[in-house]
Amino acid sequence: EQYTQGITDALEEQRLAEAFGGGVFTAENLCKPLYIFKGPYEYDFTPCDVELEYAQRNKMSAFRFHTLFWDTVQVPAWMKNRNHPLVRNVLKTQADWEDVSKDLINRTIFHYQDRVQYYDVVNEIILRKFHEGLVLKQYLKNQYLKTVFRWAKESVSQLPEDIKKPLLGINEWGVGLDIRSWRDRTYYNIVKGLVDQNLIDFIGFQMHLQSRHVSLDGLRKMRISLERFNDLGVEIHFTEIDIQVGASQQRLADAYKRVFNICLNLSNCKVAQTWGVSDKYSWKSNILQSSFANVLLYKGTPSREKKLAATELAEFLKDHRGNGMKCCN
Repeated sequence: EQYTQGITDALEEQRLAEAFGGGVFTAENLCKPLYIFKGPYEYDFTPCDVELEYAQRNKMSAFRFHTLFWDTVQVPAWMKNRNHPLVRNVLKTQADWEDVSKDLINRTIFHYQDRVQYYDVVNEIILRKFHEGLVLKQYLKNQYLKTVFRWAKESVSQLPEDIKKPLLGINEWGVGLDIRSWRDRTYYNIVKGLVDQNLIDFIGFQMHLQSRHVSLDGLRKMRISLERFNDLGVEIHFTEIDIQVGASQQRLADAYKRVFNICLNLSNCKVAQTWGVSDKYSWKSNILQSSFANVLLYKGTPSREKKLAATELAEFLKDHRGNGMKCCN
């Protein structure tokens, strides 16, 4: 699939190393449950290991594991269906489902030790029908989030004392954009509950943005919303930035600088990542049914030319970085 082809593309790798070396790397797909959690107590970490080796080869300073739990897509069918052939004679009770879920957290964290710096424990939790999806969540209901974060914290605490421990967080789309929105209010209440129990180290904001979000009014709303989250005192991460503003290269460059500037002005914003290197492999190119959407820092053309946005953002960060923020892919 297009999302995994970039890892075998030498030119894409070259652009990654020259633009983002020293930053944070996220595997867009191959560390998701579908590719690793093959059945109850059965794991294949090979796809994610390949992505980690790719990041290390390109001198990335940190790796984000994305993600331990997700409800909607790229989740193995057995995790959502208690009558699935792989589980119906194995996982019969809530206790069984809790045990297998604790095992997949523990096995993953101990497999990667200190090679992973950030874990998205849960991805995209805000759903209108919250109690659907994963069988584990159907059992635990409102205790689901706190329970899986507690299990992850326990696993991290059992890692060898002499290694640097990974940080645990949550990741969500359509949040941090307007303090008045239902999604913002819901997300704030979720993460505040986790912060109050010392279960979470960072809050992830995907930042798939459109023109309205990077207008002057949109940026004002974004800043106000994120300042409220920033005051919770844990790290803020912009995890999946891409910006859709049409064909104008100058508008794209200005938008990237303004979004990164918001991160730089938040005392706890420590990571800002684009969701890809070039437009060639952007999910937006697929969604918009365009050869290459104009959303990332490099063009999707055969030579993957650097855009004005990449040049101006690099200059901007050179002049303004000051809060310890890591970037980018």
